[in-house]
Amino acid sequence: MEMINRILRIAQIVLMFFIIFMTLGGIYFLLNFIPVTLMGILYWGVIALFYLSLVIGRLTGIGNGIGGILIICGALWNAMASLNGYEVMFMPAWFFKIPLVLAFSGLFVLSIDLYLKRKVVISHKVRTKSNFWIVVMNLLVMLGFYFLIHAPRVTLANVDQAVSITYFTGIYLYLSVAAILLTAIALGLVIMNIKRSYKIGTSIVSFLVILTFDGIYFATPASFWFGFNPVLLSLYLLTFVAALPVIKNSSKRSLVVENQKESME
Repeated sequence: MEMINRILRIAQIVLMFFIIFMTLGGIYFLLNFIPVTLMGILYWGVIALFYLSLVIGRLTGIGNGIGGILIICGALWNAMASLNGYEVMFMPAWFFKIPLVLAFSGLFVLSIDLYLKRKVVISHKVRTKSNFWIVVMNLLVMLGFYFLIHAPRVTLANVDQAVSITYFTGIYLYLSVAAILLTAIALGLVIMNIKRSYKIGTSIVSFLVILTFDGIYFATPASFWFGFNPVLLSLYLLTFVAALPVIKNSSKRSLVVENQKESME
């Protein structure tokens, strides 16, 4: 267990610095050596692995995941706000400085978190069926997130030409299914947390945030032109991960005591 713990920590650190490197412009440097398609697979692959490691880390008690989510939001902020050049007309220049603030804030928070939880070991509690489904839910969240970050640029042409959007045909079908999927998952987390009496308020905020996104996407997509997309999706990720269960006091000592109690029973 300690070895798995150590591997997970090392993976988080390596992936964290790679994502920050990409946020600081490394993606343009690597494009000189890697084709665009391969770069996209690498970029999203690393982000997905990092996100999954944060979720598993929270379930095992070695981190709260918040710092890592800030880094991911920073890495994707410009993509979520992109209108293929139009964004400079609608959003202030400082709006695109936020990724750096998010990335370095996340670096600080995650570093402190890993240091404070450095002696935590993986508990057998994470091997429950409910936590397995939490991991599956988060894999689906990452998949839906991939499509929704493109909502502003995909709806751009229709909004610009005042043409109605057919939400369940073509590319819009993927966005619509992704929006509904994330809403259903957020609702599932609310129900799960109500049953567990755990962070009900936080999970409700996550659900309301994605409902707000749905309202904009299906009713007033022009609002995406003013920067709502990165704000809403970043808040969704933060509150969604914050609402996941986390094992507390999973130190070696507490596990020994717990095992002794089980053996006595």
